[in-house]
Amino acid sequence: MSFPPALSGPSSDCSEGLAQEHKRLKALIQNLPDLVWLKDPDGVYLACNSRFEHFFGACEADILGKTDYDFVSREQADFFRRNDLAAIDAGRAVRNEEIVGFAADGHTEWLETIKTPKGTLTTLLGPSGCGKTTTLRIIAGLESPSGGQILIDGRDVTT
Repeated sequence: MSFPPALSGPSSDCSEGLAQEHKRLKALIQNLPDLVWLKDPDGVYLACNSRFEHFFGACEADILGKTDYDFVSREQADFFRRNDLAAIDAGRAVRNEEIVGFAADGHTEWLETIKTPKGTLTTLLGPSGCGKTTTLRIIAGLESPSGGQILIDGRDVTT
């Protein structure tokens, strides 16, 4: 059975346009300075950006299909999972702050993490999120940390 051209699927021009758009969006997400990830409802990673790869110290291909429990301590993985489920249960974005260590080079960062349960893609798949460092805002005195300390040349600048 054959269909008229309008019903037989996207034209090659449309397919090429979609492929170019996909490449641009992928490049944008990969180059964001924030950690960005997408999980399914069970906490299995479906996508992440290069900044997130540095956090886990693994390439995206090695992260996909795995969970937090494969990369961080049980305590931290439980913390991440509780926040994932809080976003799903709340049906809205949930914000928290956390200190995380980067496996790639061992440095730590204070992150503001926002997890969202909904969106055109995440409603079907599960929680996604981004983590943004708050270190500069704390050093500048614009925010106070909820815990921990920031040392510069051995001097605590969080007080």
